[in-house]
Amino acid sequence: MKFKHLVLALSLGAFLPLLNSQAADITGLSVTGDYDHLNLLWTPLSSSDFGDADGYAIQFSDRQSNVKITKPVTMYQNNNQDDVSLRRNSFDNDTFYYARIYTYKTDDNNKKVLGNGSDMLKFKIDYNNTVTTDTISITDPVVTSTGTTQETSNFEFGALRKYPYDTFSDFFWSLPSKMASSDFDGFMIRVSVNNDMKTPLVEATVNRQTKSLRITGLEASKNYYAQGYFYKNQGNETVTFGDSQIRSFKTISAIPRDSASRQSRNIIKVEKRSIRKIAVGDSSVSSSTSTSMTSSSSSSSSNTNLSTSVSSSSSATINSASQTEIRNKIADLKKQISSLQSELRRWQAKDTSKKPTSTRSTTSKKSTSGLSIRERLKLRREARRN
Repeated sequence: MKFKHLVLALSLGAFLPLLNSQAADITGLSVTGDYDHLNLLWTPLSSSDFGDADGYAIQFSDRQSNVKITKPVTMYQNNNQDDVSLRRNSFDNDTFYYARIYTYKTDDNNKKVLGNGSDMLKFKIDYNNTVTTDTISITDPVVTSTGTTQETSNFEFGALRKYPYDTFSDFFWSLPSKMASSDFDGFMIRVSVNNDMKTPLVEATVNRQTKSLRITGLEASKNYYAQGYFYKNQGNETVTFGDSQIRSFKTISAIPRDSASRQSRNIIKVEKRSIRKIAVGDSSVSSSTSTSMTSSSSSSSSNTNLSTSVSSSSSATINSASQTEIRNKIADLKKQISSLQSELRRWQAKDTSKKPTSTRSTTSKKSTSGLSIRERLKLRREARRN
């Protein structure tokens, strides 16, 4: 159910809480309704309990999983009030909805930080405006300033295996067996030239089903560091947790891309391996199977990027830049072929026009000159018989 309108002029938006106390300090959450409005009510906090909070954050949804402290807040209400009024036609009849109320405070960075919250109210309203409610007890996780919660802090990424080549490195890891799909959105692999991982060259994110990745655009014979994480999108931010151990590796010496070297080093098979690929400097999230296409070169310079990443939504295809180049090359070759065919036809036509006509009669005349009439008739009869 999409909520269409709100009576109060309150701000809407996504919100990632940074710090909170345990829930259930706000009590008395209830709901009433008529044909025009649905009202959420709660017991206002005392002045001492409300403290220096800026107001209340209201959260509601037709999905229970969307109503918790790690999910976006629906709207905010200033000051220590005790109700909010919503349009009745925003709610379907005989459909359960879920709601919670939190206090919030705006920090120095203009971020709204959630404080204590209520239990969850489960409710529905029928055609006669009869409201049915139930209360669900909630114990929120403690969300730290780094975004790590008690629910996920015990999960470990596991071993990150790396297989470096000259201008790329392949990484492999195991899928977690004790995490539900709702616990994380996917995996992140960071690669850096520094072991503190503070300024990574690339942050490659892939979905939950992926367990391998290739990072391209590296330099040959150079030291790098890599680390794996789980990540989850919360509000407008991406939270990482379960950091793996930092793995160091060094790319091998540059492999020339001439045919003989590529064949002898088995680089052709490696480069064509079906594996997801993300290049250094590419900030996009890849969620599709990819392959790579490399260009032949006899140069062994470590500064040359010898691998071109390609991606596909359903099957391996060439990336847009390479595809444009290939299309232009094909068009150019077709023009050359067409020009050569036209020239061939012109030369064939000239060759046909200069062919000598039959010289049979001329030869015959020349050959019979000086003969008598009897001899000529004899030759004609012999020619007819032949």
